[in-house]
Amino acid sequence: ASYCRSFIMLAHALASCAPKQQVALRLARSCARGVGSFSVQRASHKCSAMAVYHQSLLDQARCMVPPLSGDNYKGQHGKVGIVGGCREYTGAPYFAAESATKMGSDLNYVICTPSAAPVIKGYSPELIVLPLLPEHDPFHLQQVPPEVVDKAVAALQPWVKRLTCLVVGPGLGDDELAVATSEALIRAAREAGIPLLVDGSGINIITRTPSLVQGYQKCVLTPNIAELGRLAQAVGVKLEGGIGNQWQQHAQEVAAAYGGPLLISKGPTDIITDGQCSITCSVTAALKRCGGQGDVLAGVVATLMSWSNKSARASPPGDGIPDHPFTVAAYAGCSLMRAASFQAFHVAERAMVAGDVVRSVRPAFKQVFEGHV
Repeated sequence: ASYCRSFIMLAHALASCAPKQQVALRLARSCARGVGSFSVQRASHKCSAMAVYHQSLLDQARCMVPPLSGDNYKGQHGKVGIVGGCREYTGAPYFAAESATKMGSDLNYVICTPSAAPVIKGYSPELIVLPLLPEHDPFHLQQVPPEVVDKAVAALQPWVKRLTCLVVGPGLGDDELAVATSEALIRAAREAGIPLLVDGSGINIITRTPSLVQGYQKCVLTPNIAELGRLAQAVGVKLEGGIGNQWQQHAQEVAAAYGGPLLISKGPTDIITDGQCSITCSVTAALKRCGGQGDVLAGVVATLMSWSNKSARASPPGDGIPDHPFTVAAYAGCSLMRAASFQAFHVAERAMVAGDVVRSVRPAFKQVFEGHV
């Protein structure tokens, strides 16, 4: 089926882009490999010529990877902070931070609640765990003073300012104090111009106050289907029918309403859009979607955002491709995540869990950035 779709795309490209032999050649190569394709669509919803920029974008992504020269200093290749982790959810922030580690980010932090910190520390000695997110006492035996949020933000400001990317949401939960502190950290990151990725529970913060990220280009939102629906509702975008993958066709409209952030709509294929145009990453992925895969994607993309923000920006890869600072990072991250899940599924099959995907990040990195995918 994938070959059929690819050759249909080839026919469209040759019909509408006959002079562009290079486009056709790239498309044919992609067909031969059977992986990765783009569908390009303008904001006017008129399809432009079907073309494959898969290899072009991955070539640009390879240029972002910092070289290992022997003269590097600690932290030069990334300092990623994950805001999340609470009494109930300790796996999600670990998967995000550990995935950044497997990508090659040097220093990776987890900013979590005190109840989550010992557990996450026990998962990995490589991670820097900061138990500075305030939380309520579940048994209400102790009263938490209202100024605790301001004190937490003040304590976290020096840590946040040193980051190359801040990820808000994995395993954050819904404790009011932790959520209020996370919202303040989003504001602080934006004021400091720090790249920001919002995922999981962090999406709920955005749906309550869309202005937190509206107009901020150094931001990536990574909603699943349900979260895409909440993002749409928050800005008045109507989605047709009940929850389902068909909602992804409105991803571009949702991104346009936020006017700045790049949106990655996760699904059977990943749609990446800045609100003006969209690209679709369809690199072969696992047949199973397990909990935690989105957290792995967050850590992978955050690392690539860190590298992208430090490297010289390449020229836009072509018409119809989102002209956004993190387009290449997003597409490469989706490609790598999908390749990692496919490798993990090949081994574990039905029993695949997020830990299997994390262990596949490094082999997938070699495949995407040092080989061919």
